[in-house]
Amino acid sequence: MRVHPRFIALLGVLCLLPAEPLYAFPLQANNNSVPVAQFVNPSNPLTSDFPISLAALVKQKAMELTGVPASSVTLLNAERRIWPNGCLGLSFPDIACSQSQVEGWLVTVKSGEKGLLFRTNNRGNTIYLENGLSVLPVSVKEAVLKAAQSQSGIPRNQLQIIQANSRLWDGCLGVHQPDQMCPQIAIFGWQITVRGRGQRWIYHTNQDGFQVRLYSTTAQGNSNIGTLQPIPFSPTEVSPSLPRGAVFQTISSGGITGGLSKVTLWSDGWITSQQLNGGQPSIIKRNWIPPQEVQAFQRLLTTQPFTQYDRLSFPAPSGAADFITVTLVGQATVTRYADLNVQFLPQPLRTIITAWEQIQN
Repeated sequence: MRVHPRFIALLGVLCLLPAEPLYAFPLQANNNSVPVAQFVNPSNPLTSDFPISLAALVKQKAMELTGVPASSVTLLNAERRIWPNGCLGLSFPDIACSQSQVEGWLVTVKSGEKGLLFRTNNRGNTIYLENGLSVLPVSVKEAVLKAAQSQSGIPRNQLQIIQANSRLWDGCLGVHQPDQMCPQIAIFGWQITVRGRGQRWIYHTNQDGFQVRLYSTTAQGNSNIGTLQPIPFSPTEVSPSLPRGAVFQTISSGGITGGLSKVTLWSDGWITSQQLNGGQPSIIKRNWIPPQEVQAFQRLLTTQPFTQYDRLSFPAPSGAADFITVTLVGQATVTRYADLNVQFLPQPLRTIITAWEQIQN
């Protein structure tokens, strides 16, 4: 086989390139960037056992967050971690975290001119930005501080942003009112906590800060954040799983009759409802919803942090009677609650429950 002379010359040039890593370099300083070099551990570059599927999910997350093309996103470093809880060691005002340890990764990414740190679990269905405060866009920061100053009357120089979490919202930016219908669309944005004079305000925004909504404030109480403390499932309890082809399922038990029922949404739009007596299905009802409604519900399960409630139970108060225990079963999440506690559940769960009730009617 004859090798082209230009190819031989190219090989010669490549052999002369330095062997040192080419990724540990500082980024150009500006208000929206953090030097990547300060995060990178040169002795532990992107390891060969870092899953390709997880790398793709992290890269997609970085693209969505910064709005840059795939060609401008580079994964620089990945280190194994054992996170202390289901929130991967982070805290969120509206999410209850399981208290079991989670194996995962700390991933360093160069996205455009920003250095991003992501915490993930092994499956990649939970990915959180660690350094949100450092990479928060100036437009979002300015919009939130302006809103906080206007609503609190506190001078701007006495207000401070103390937490910034990258989030995926529905059409209402995760701020819901009773009987309000929210477009089931995915909006990339932020959850920002502002502190001033002993008070805190939590704002939800879209990606550039053009939309800003007050989620809660310590001064007026917080009806959006659940007041129940979840209890982890027993380690020996086997969680129910979705049957093949199913999107979502609820399993209800208890109440006056003590019966058991299952309602299942299938990927083809069919909804089946089974009443189980003595373990045998006695009635099966069928309903159908169009594909766009199935897709909208699937998006909702993505925009709400449903996976954070995996294997968590919100039980009825001690001494309560005549209540129904409902188990929600998703692709990667199983959670349980007592029906008399719905108003005290975290807002994301209430949003999912409301949407589920709507598509059944």
